[in-house]
Amino acid sequence: NDIFKCGTIAGSAGNQAGVGGAVDTIVFNKTISAYLDNTDNIENSKFKNIDVLSIANTDLTVLAGAIGASAKVGAGATISTVVITKHINSLIQEGSSLTSDSIKLDTSANDNITIAAVAGSGAGEIAGSGVVNTTVVNSEMKSGIDKSTISAQNININTNAVANYDDISGAVAGAGAVGVGVTVTTNVIGYD
Repeated sequence: NDIFKCGTIAGSAGNQAGVGGAVDTIVFNKTISAYLDNTDNIENSKFKNIDVLSIANTDLTVLAGAIGASAKVGAGATISTVVITKHINSLIQEGSSLTSDSIKLDTSANDNITIAAVAGSGAGEIAGSGVVNTTVVNSEMKSGIDKSTISAQNININTNAVANYDDISGAVAGAGAVGVGVTVTTNVIGYD
């Protein structure tokens, strides 16, 4: 299990201009493999059950905040980028010869991602704030038997992927003349 917690805060205040910005970047690339490769015959008397399991769970929390304030111009911005790539394999392969009552291959990924970002600005004349969140999850998962001889009463091959994603973001701008607040969130989540 991988647990990431990231928090950034920025603030600025000035007479003429106040600019605050927070940037979070998390890039995570992981390979997990469980396999039986070119084994000798494993007799039933030795192993009643054979389990080949690969599990990759990720819990990620990103908190970002920025504020800018000034008598004239204020700006606040947060940018959060998360890229998660996983290669998860549970395999019996390359000439393995197995005898058992039960053989189970199980590959699973559970990704829990929470992003909370806020940007604010306040100024006497012009205020602008923005939040940009980008999340990309791309996982390749394999469970299987290849080029092997298997003898079993029960063979279970499972692949399971779950993504739980929460994004709470907002931008607020207040000014005497012009105030602009913008929030943009882009999410790409895929499992092969």
